[in-house]
Amino acid sequence: MFLRQKRLDRRTIIRGAINGSLVTLSLPLLEMMLNDNGTALAQGQEIPKRFVLFFFGAGVSNDFFPTAFGNTWQMTTPLQALAAHKAQINIMSNVSVPNRGLDPHATKYFMQLSGSSPRTEAHSYATLDQYIAEKISAKQTYKSVQLRISNSTDSDGIVERSDILSYQRIPGQTGLVPLPPEIDPAAAFNRIFGGVPDKREFMAKMLMINALKEDSKRLMSVVGKNDKYIIDEFLGRINDIGKVIDDKYNSTCDPNAIRVPAKVDVNSLDERMQLMSAITTHMFQCDLTRVVSILHSAPASSQIYPTIDPVNHHHELTHRSDAVKVSGISGIIMSHLGMLVSSLANAVEGDHKLLQQTLVYAISEETFPFHRFTRVPIIMIGGAGNTAFKTGYHVDAAASTPVRSALTALKALNIDPTDWSHDDTTITNKATGHYAELF
Repeated sequence: MFLRQKRLDRRTIIRGAINGSLVTLSLPLLEMMLNDNGTALAQGQEIPKRFVLFFFGAGVSNDFFPTAFGNTWQMTTPLQALAAHKAQINIMSNVSVPNRGLDPHATKYFMQLSGSSPRTEAHSYATLDQYIAEKISAKQTYKSVQLRISNSTDSDGIVERSDILSYQRIPGQTGLVPLPPEIDPAAAFNRIFGGVPDKREFMAKMLMINALKEDSKRLMSVVGKNDKYIIDEFLGRINDIGKVIDDKYNSTCDPNAIRVPAKVDVNSLDERMQLMSAITTHMFQCDLTRVVSILHSAPASSQIYPTIDPVNHHHELTHRSDAVKVSGISGIIMSHLGMLVSSLANAVEGDHKLLQQTLVYAISEETFPFHRFTRVPIIMIGGAGNTAFKTGYHVDAAASTPVRSALTALKALNIDPTDWSHDDTTITNKATGHYAELF
């Protein structure tokens, strides 16, 4: 870390002009925005922490969990797509959910998302991501952003809105407010960044970026070598996101002749996940939000994975007791999670990679064999911006509920959980309810 002779405010922007109009762009976190130790912003505030809730339906295969606990565990076959990030992964095994008479999928789904299990199959508690958003992202452009990968539905009809992951409670308002996710990457990009729904508007945006590059040259003359790299990578990421969308147009028809909807093939989960990962990373770098929720697939998921089985969906395969196919699907879902993690791990922020400042909290409602209330999968990836938070562990939850994992996530993010509502009566002290071995 070099001694910084000058400082930049976190809100520094670059400016440019096109057709007589001023355009601006916020910058990612640069070294000149940090103190001399790289531990805080130059103005004294903490480097931002981020949180991603990643939910995937119908769960994991029975061969998903490692056999050894502690930090000597080995990657299983379904986890191989995350092998490059093993040192930043924590896996919780033997997490249990109390049986309160609801459909097993519903009980585990609600408990995983909110730390509480309602008496009816509808949300009655705000979801964990929204509690966290109130604490770390309330002042951002978007308090939270909701994205969706699969258009799968709840094949059993166990919850009232299986297409929605996040629910918030607004003070003074009765009931919860559902937050619908955006499933189309181009529409999400357009809404979040002022992106474009067709080729002509995309080209106009690129002209704006070129205008901004003139001001970036001025900034390049006063920042250090590492900051120059971050700015180059930041501007390149904008082009990369746009290029993927632009390539979709080029593969269909001449955009100057036919207006084509800017949507990814509904069956292309890989492409959609790649785009949503890039969008999430870019949002974090721009500090537009610090909380993102990704609904990969619905609880009791009806998603078909053609390379595994072209006819039977994920949930159906668990009922057919097809261990090999369920394991294959687990591997595909982990590869999608790996796209997100790799995107965050490859993005530079100050002295760190963005993944070090982020906690990815990946959960589902099931482990094959189906309908058991034990071995509910929970995966945490990333440093959460907390040097005291240990990663690379396989934790034996010893039949504790998802509440302990949620409290662990809150502690990792340095969030006081005093006012977080849950209904696990075995945890009477929220301040000590986390997994102590991770701190």
